[in-house]
Amino acid sequence: MRALLLDFDGVIVDSEHLHDQALRAVCAPLGFDWPGEPFIGWSDADVLRHLHAARDSPLTARALDDLLARKTEVVLRQVRAGLYRAYPGAIELIEAASEAGPVGVCSAGMRAQIEPVLAQLGVLPRLSTIVSVEDVALSKPDPAPYLLAAERLALEPRSCVAIEDSPRGVTAAKGAGCFTIAVAHTTSPAQLAHADHILTSLSGVTPPDLAAMLRERR
Repeated sequence: MRALLLDFDGVIVDSEHLHDQALRAVCAPLGFDWPGEPFIGWSDADVLRHLHAARDSPLTARALDDLLARKTEVVLRQVRAGLYRAYPGAIELIEAASEAGPVGVCSAGMRAQIEPVLAQLGVLPRLSTIVSVEDVALSKPDPAPYLLAAERLALEPRSCVAIEDSPRGVTAAKGAGCFTIAVAHTTSPAQLAHADHILTSLSGVTPPDLAAMLRERR
């Protein structure tokens, strides 16, 4: 293992429900019928496009940018309220892995929503790169985010271990060629079966554990 790449929401922080609340608040004035389950692994832009398409409602680039800005405002209020909490073991894993090699975040989220949380958790200086949705033309499940993260680290994707929590994320990481571990924080193991390895938690997981999983698979 040359580098560790982690998804953000649903892997590092228990935040999918917070993003769901923020999107609902932004979309409430528009009268959307909201699905019962949160959009795990989706970018905000993809969610908004999907909701508009579902009722055949046009969404201009300007309107999309306005909705995204409003959603970011809600998220930043949530951050200031201290609502974003790390999953057990996530911070410890980042800290330990960063002592041995580069660690990156590869997210479908927006940078303005990612970095304040990482700073609050005290791990922002530990990261060698952050790939957010603004950095790529296509977000997950396309492999572009992971390909870019590996490129920035000057590494082959196959030498990187990726940790994801959603089917879209697993598809993206595997499509890039990363050894992909799914952690069932937000999604059932059955939905993550295409990952190379599945964990129920990051608690107690160490970089040598990840390297051992990689060796066993290959």
